[in-house]
Amino acid sequence: MKLLVVSYNNYNDIELTTPLTILRKADPAIEIEFYNPLHEKQGTLIKGQHKIIVVESLTYWPNVINYDAIFIPGGQHCLTMREDNAAIEIARYFLNNNKPVFAICDAGNVLYEKGIIENYSYSSYPIKDLQAGKRNTSQTSICNNLITGKSPYAAYELGLLMVKTLYSEELKNQIKSALNPKG
Repeated sequence: MKLLVVSYNNYNDIELTTPLTILRKADPAIEIEFYNPLHEKQGTLIKGQHKIIVVESLTYWPNVINYDAIFIPGGQHCLTMREDNAAIEIARYFLNNNKPVFAICDAGNVLYEKGIIENYSYSSYPIKDLQAGKRNTSQTSICNNLITGKSPYAAYELGLLMVKTLYSEELKNQIKSALNPKG
């Protein structure tokens, strides 16, 4: 399994690390690669908005055919994503080729604003002045191959949905039980 994470500087640390930690627990061998489309301007180190996590970006345009899914975290980096279409074009490829697209918080709003999820029901951060199409109030949503979360609070549930989507309901339940043991 190979996941592409597309992010600029100032992603939300919680929204990045929580789902990826759950995925890694489900599959220690999962390949996770990070890509900042502006790496030539911003550098190869992608920094979280809370300065907790720093990841290294690929330094070349990723061959999206080689990835099983894409994940776009939310956070302040979404302001940059609104101005740069590279991440949008990558997400569009995954949607059009029926590969899973995972997005959380404001990332879902950006995908909607850029016109690539107009016909999808999705969860995202509720921006007051944004007419957000089929955005709903659920913490997480699944609509075809678009799997979204509303906010940092939804990061745990989104991580479990990522496991379910990429692997199985059974593995999702095993991970959920391991992370929240009874007794």
